Amino acid sequence: MQSYAHYFLLLIYIIPITTTTAATRAYTATDFILLNGGDSASNDTSGRSWDGDERSRYAPSNAAAVSSASVASYMHPSVFYVPYGAARVFHSPFTYTFPVLTGPKFLRLYFYPDIYSNFNTSQSFFSVTANAFTLLSNFSAYLCSKNSSQPSFVTSSKPTKRGSIDRGATVVSIKRLKTESRQDDKEFQTEIKMLSKVRNEHLVSLIGYCNDGQERILVYQYITQGTLADHLYKTNRHGRVNPPLPWEIRLKVSIGATRGLYYLHSRHRIIHRDVKSSNILLDENWVAKISDFGLSKIGPEDSIAHISTHVHGTFGNLDPEYFLTHKLTRKSDVYAFGVVLFEVLSGRPAVDIRLGEEQHSLAGWARYSIREGKVNRLIDQNLIEQISPACLKVFVGIAGRCLHTKPQGRPAMADVVMSLELALALQQTTDPTEQVDEEENSGRTYSDHSDGIISMDDISLPKGEPDKSFSEDNPSSSSRNRGSDQKSGKMKGKDNGFKQ
Repeated sequence: MQSYAHYFLLLIYIIPITTTTAATRAYTATDFILLNGGDSASNDTSGRSWDGDERSRYAPSNAAAVSSASVASYMHPSVFYVPYGAARVFHSPFTYTFPVLTGPKFLRLYFYPDIYSNFNTSQSFFSVTANAFTLLSNFSAYLCSKNSSQPSFVTSSKPTKRGSIDRGATVVSIKRLKTESRQDDKEFQTEIKMLSKVRNEHLVSLIGYCNDGQERILVYQYITQGTLADHLYKTNRHGRVNPPLPWEIRLKVSIGATRGLYYLHSRHRIIHRDVKSSNILLDENWVAKISDFGLSKIGPEDSIAHISTHVHGTFGNLDPEYFLTHKLTRKSDVYAFGVVLFEVLSGRPAVDIRLGEEQHSLAGWARYSIREGKVNRLIDQNLIEQISPACLKVFVGIAGRCLHTKPQGRPAMADVVMSLELALALQQTTDPTEQVDEEENSGRTYSDHSDGIISMDDISLPKGEPDKSFSEDNPSSSSRNRGSDQKSGKMKGKDNGFKQ
């Protein structure tokens, strides 16, 4: 019989700490010990050397009799094997002994979830002491993981299934939630609340739900093309990779998703909190639709104000400022969408530990590549010679600003919409002189919302449409025409919708 266990991994991580007081000099600890429970000596992806506790000087002589080593049966792709891949399971009191000098010490314990056979974790409790200090007492990793309100970096997966209603006349997507999960029940209520009040072309529609006894079911419109992630880097159910999307389609999908987020922010003050490529669905016409509102929050009236909340989101897309301060703003969605934009450009996931260490995080790799002036290494090889230089400059410019480490340095979602619309217009412009002209214009435009983000305040996009005033429903419309009637005339009649 298999039962879900909280796979606990004991690491002793004693790092240098500097403390300063009025009465003493600054002190730096001299001990640095990395101990990987259940494994032999090994190096992690950053080159740090970990001591294994197998027959080590830190473990007692009877270690084999009172404990056992184990290897994780499954690991999420975003999790490093060292030090998370192995662990020591304790069956009775167990003592590690560390020869250290006197002074401040930093002790860190890590836990990782896994599955064991014949191991009932719901009845497993343990304590951890260090000299006279009790660090954990009657601690249950199972109960902690089940009821934790601490940061959740990878949200639970709730796959949807295809079904039908109206006696087979309407095809729908059905999501059935776990009846025993308190978190799932909360997300169920949140999703109904959010999707019942919003209607937009770029948001998935909730058709109905079931809340009968212990049953929790959500019924959505069926989206035929799957997720954006499916078409960027994931394999389909047959184990094959989908054909790569052309650049212009990727641009239009990005614009659609941005419009959906802009609608949430501007009309309903909704912060999605889990923006990622697998939560962007694509219909038969490649129209993007934002999905999965289970973690959404209603934000404050002031667009730059924050709400304090527990951290939830997905590792790789999580706003670092939100993680550190627990202060959630609309700019947290902007950061996450910046990661999505670089996924669109690169055709790779937000986290990929198969690559070199410096490339594990797409956000970090993108910032580094832009800073070094090597944007070309971010581009999906399938897109070579598809992207115009002017379009690339605008696209990377706005995507990079979305990844600003401080919220106040990121653009508002309206600015993202307008910049992506400009990038699409530049991509569709056939006259190279026009691209140069527009590129120069884009470098001189600024927005009151975003500290110098490329905007459309002073540019008329050559879309063949009459000028309109800026509004929440039409964020990409320009406020002034700069005399480019001839330029606009060249583009009249050009359909901006995707043609298969």
